[in-house]
Amino acid sequence: MSPTRYTKAGFRFIAIGLMLCTLLVFAGCGSDPAPEKSEPAKAPAAKAPAAKAPAAKAPAAKKSLFEIADANIDPDRSRVPAGKLTIGVHVTVSPDWMNPQTVTSSLMPYELMWKVQDSMLKPSEQSVFTYALAESFDMTDDFMSVEMRLRDGVTFHDGSLITSDDVIFSYENYHGANAAFLHDKTKTVEAVDERTVRLTFNSPFPDFIFYYATPASGAGIIIPKDYYLSLGSDNASRDEGYVAAPIGAGPYKFAGQEAGVQVEFEAYEDYWRKVPHVKTLISRGIRELPVRVAALKTGEADIVYFVTGELLQSVIDDPNLGYDPNNSAPFWLMFPDRNDPESPFNDARVRKAISLAMDRDWLSEQETLGMAVPTGNFIPYSWPGASQRDPDKYDVAEAKRLMAESGYEDGFEIDWFTPFPAVESLSLRIMDQLAEIGIKAEMQVMERPIYYEKLRSGLEDDKMSHKGFPGRQIVMSISVLAGSAAGYIDTFATCDGNNSLICDDRIEALWSKYQEVYDPAERTKLMLEAQDILHEEHMMIPIYINAFTMGVGSNIAGSASDYTSVKMSVLAGPNEDFKLK
Repeated sequence: MSPTRYTKAGFRFIAIGLMLCTLLVFAGCGSDPAPEKSEPAKAPAAKAPAAKAPAAKAPAAKKSLFEIADANIDPDRSRVPAGKLTIGVHVTVSPDWMNPQTVTSSLMPYELMWKVQDSMLKPSEQSVFTYALAESFDMTDDFMSVEMRLRDGVTFHDGSLITSDDVIFSYENYHGANAAFLHDKTKTVEAVDERTVRLTFNSPFPDFIFYYATPASGAGIIIPKDYYLSLGSDNASRDEGYVAAPIGAGPYKFAGQEAGVQVEFEAYEDYWRKVPHVKTLISRGIRELPVRVAALKTGEADIVYFVTGELLQSVIDDPNLGYDPNNSAPFWLMFPDRNDPESPFNDARVRKAISLAMDRDWLSEQETLGMAVPTGNFIPYSWPGASQRDPDKYDVAEAKRLMAESGYEDGFEIDWFTPFPAVESLSLRIMDQLAEIGIKAEMQVMERPIYYEKLRSGLEDDKMSHKGFPGRQIVMSISVLAGSAAGYIDTFATCDGNNSLICDDRIEALWSKYQEVYDPAERTKLMLEAQDILHEEHMMIPIYINAFTMGVGSNIAGSASDYTSVKMSVLAGPNEDFKLK
């Protein structure tokens, strides 16, 4: 069989919009109280235009989403890293974020992961898929086998050479998100030579690159086999030891941590792509927005994530600071007990009323100074296969009529409104708008690890409620899945999806058929049909494409936008490219 090389010239099948998942979940802000409906000053235009189909963080041309680009390698090895840069993260930082063997399919772990670790392929400014530790990636015409070759001479932080054994072990021992799926798909993993690995699949697996080369899994992140095995007698003990002292192949070496508070890294001068500019990087969790912004203004932090509301205006107005709107992905609402006939959320009219009761333009103005983009899809418009849907228009009168028609003229109380972690301010505003049509709730605030633990606990056996979110709830979510619309459907809208609160026979049938066909037009059609069901019946209610606004301090060289250009990511980077004045 002749190999088909996944390159600009030959990414034949994947370029048509195959699936996949990768939960690069992010988002958050401080829990500042919701102010009155006032008109704040307008910020400069956001990166994404306030139009029906804005470009969030994905490139406009679909082809570029599926290229494997060549790495941009700096041959100058004479640089001496200097200085210190601190990033204020909007959530608590977890040591587990440095262990690719257990990583969840979400984005925030890569705030630490991409400092200390490296992958065979990874996203870059050029493309979602870029050669990293691998110099080649070839799949056979029938999608039954893939062969990858390591760059010559790449090393781990302890100086040991990365070999095929490390690549094979990292894959076979992987036990994080989508591990069982990948292992079930794989027939054999073998070393062709010291630098080349071949994977053979049990059935055609054209979607492999999405699972292997994005944060859908950590199976493509290479760890030192011998070091990991030296840390204990089983994976549990090894994982515990590894997060205490990780060794990877990324641009920065682990230097120390205050668990749950901050992690410090030191430049790895032998990093294959370039010598990092900055000597010391610190990622510090600063959950409270006012504290985060104060740290930026005083210089305690050089970069901070997710600046919102009135404090966003203060950053924009400060001549010593910079910012980038950093538009990302939609927030949306979900209903864990939608299938329960006794639940008011079982009625599509109630769900539509909720959508009509939200003034998305006002929410965007209050939270992001108009930089967030109201949307009619829970999938970013620019992702391959995403339907281009206008948001529902704000219409409280029609919302009240639908509530009365469905038997809830006086409204009803629910157990909880559960925000996405650290998004209490937006949630309070939405709760106030829902109260206008009689829906009342208490807010259930969770830390991010607890939220994800509950989200991933799955539906009950009868599919009428959710194990992690029992009772009557509205749950908010946000996610970036690198790849295509199919990844969102798989993860959030199938009965067994990793983060799904939905189980619908029609969507299950469409998803099953999607996995059985290979015609690109048919695959796209199936995913558009699934989106039509989800949105026309308001199973998910999109709010707006978030402005994950990043603030930068006066010590940072260049503009904020210089550090928000990695495809399908809102994390600052690449880390080795940070520069200080």
